[in-house]
Formats: sequence, structure tokens, C-alpha cells
Amino acid sequence: MSITIQEKQIEEIVEKVVFKILKRALSDPDFGLEINPEFEKKFKKSINSRKKYHLKDFKNITDSL
Repeated sequence: MSITIQEKQIEEIVEKVVFKILKRALSDPDFGLEINPEFEKKFKKSINSRKKYHLKDFKNITDSL
């Protein structure tokens, strides 16, 4: 079965569209943007609050029962 010129052109168009959609979906929309001071402050606060809490080892919990 031979591929016609029109089929080849359609295939190339579809490949380009699929590539464009995947590139858009997988790219980082924030690339190149600077982090503003307010976001940085909230982010650091979030990280510090997580340091206060930690998971307890299951063995330690069961040993204390």
C-alpha cells in the first residue's frame, strides 16, 4: 500500500500539532520568571513549618503501646 502525497502532508501536520501540544503541556510556564519577595517569604515559611513536624517511625509507635 503506497502513501499518497496528501496522506504524507496530513501525517506531517499531525506530527507538528502533536509535538506542539506536548511541548506546551510539558514545558515550565514559569521558566525565566523571577521569584518575588512575597512568594519567597511564604515558601521559606512553609519549609520551616514542615521541619517542625516529622513522621514517627512505626516501630517506635508500636513499642510504646
